[in-house]
Amino acid sequence: ELQAAATMPPTKNKYNVLVPPPATPQRAKYDSLAFFIMTELDAQSLWIHRKHDDLKGIFGDAPTAVREAKRQFDNAMGVMLTELKDCSKDCDDDGDDDNDDDSYHLIPSFGFSAADILFVHCCNWAQQIGWLEKK
Repeated sequence: ELQAAATMPPTKNKYNVLVPPPATPQRAKYDSLAFFIMTELDAQSLWIHRKHDDLKGIFGDAPTAVREAKRQFDNAMGVMLTELKDCSKDCDDDGDDDNDDDSYHLIPSFGFSAADILFVHCCNWAQQIGWLEKK
């Protein structure tokens, strides 16, 4: 995921997609969200589970680390859910607190971005390991 995320800004510069332009409020929001997702959800939560549960034969069995990683994941998801609630208000054009077209993006003023891809990837991974229920 870190490798994929690292390629996003150069991809944007070449193709003008997925990452907001440099030196804009949208880029600051993107950088903040992307790094939060990569560090708090992926590296400090999901990857710890991967290393010490799925790959314990290589990295060692560490159930306490996995439990703490799940707690960290839950805390980070709480932050992301708050962020999404704030984003859904920004996406609502008619002011009635519901997003009529169901298009929630982490950076509403920019639209679909690499941050959305990273977040969905982490959510899918969490569902696969039973940390996030499907709705």
